[in-house]
Amino acid sequence: MLRHMNLYDPVKRPEAENEIDFTRYIDIYQNQTKSTAAGFVAGIKNDFYNANADAKPANLDKVWEFVLPKIESNTGLAEFINDYNGAKSKYFFPWLINVYYSPSTAL
Repeated sequence: MLRHMNLYDPVKRPEAENEIDFTRYIDIYQNQTKSTAAGFVAGIKNDFYNANADAKPANLDKVWEFVLPKIESNTGLAEFINDYNGAKSKYFFPWLINVYYSPSTAL
């Protein structure tokens, strides 16, 4: 809400935050507007399918069809998934889908 009221500058580094973390967050933001490299997307897909090898392929395909366009169009999201092993988690992609479809204005 404060951002919309122009009460703070979203690009200025807060004094309490160190320079390295701040630059990383700026890089992640800028990467959200870039297309993700195909090889990077393929690696995430492999991790997802390998980690969930016991699931039905049709169910995996359904989840992947939802996640794929978001990963392809948002390098920041792809890096986050890679950094924190989101594709290997049984919970991350379902959580991502729930957040996307949530009617809550708090999200």
